[in-house]
Amino acid sequence: MAPPPPVEMDATSKLMFDVLTQNITQMRLANEAQAARMEKLTEELALSRDNKLRFKVIEPVKYSLDSTIKLQDYFVTFEIFCAAQYGNANKDAWSAALGKFLEGDISQAYIGLEGGSMLWEDLKTTLAARFADTAQRTNKFLNLFNNLVQDNNESLLNLSMKVERIAKQAYPTFNQLNLDVLIKNKFLAVVPVEVFDSLNIALLDRDLAAVPFEKIVSLAEKVQKTTPKTVIVEVAKAASTVVIESDPVANVQATISLRPNS
Repeated sequence: MAPPPPVEMDATSKLMFDVLTQNITQMRLANEAQAARMEKLTEELALSRDNKLRFKVIEPVKYSLDSTIKLQDYFVTFEIFCAAQYGNANKDAWSAALGKFLEGDISQAYIGLEGGSMLWEDLKTTLAARFADTAQRTNKFLNLFNNLVQDNNESLLNLSMKVERIAKQAYPTFNQLNLDVLIKNKFLAVVPVEVFDSLNIALLDRDLAAVPFEKIVSLAEKVQKTTPKTVIVEVAKAASTVVIESDPVANVQATISLRPNS
């Protein structure tokens, strides 16, 4: 059987077919060009990341033996910083970077050990063994805490920070709730008598544990800067506060247990 005769398109159909063919060709060329541009952009980004882009990494605070953070915990923070800043290819190079972030006795030990030339793991082990948290160190801070007083010309703000810092070092096993109450009571015990007396009037009928330490410090500063008569009026309006015992550090357990968690 003979094949069917070819179908001839009219002029309109032929024009539409030509337009469709041209559109398909243009789309294919556009897709190829887009793919080429994306490939080039990817290559440029990779090159830029390797050679030019450097994201700023926040440096850790400096470490000293007076820091409230444990040395081993500081090493964890420092390693995260080094991994982001320098990469993990050569961790032993981190040893040289550590010296910049040490202060006091541990800095002197690092210098004496020539810590910058030590292997990183060896340096960590050596420093941790020498400056581990020991009972002797805790007892030293207990003694400091028990004998803590306000120095001459020391501001109440600086006194509050000193109380907070030494309390954390003297009682490292306390949970935060117990520690907060201990800090508040100690601060109230070492402020000047006239400040304590005015606070005792201003802070009425509230549990000491419910008052933020920052609030107590702020009120103490206000008390110190104004006359006693004005203080009683102004501070009493500013605070709904605490009944303070005559001896604020005595019988702390009446408010909350201060025994370390076992």
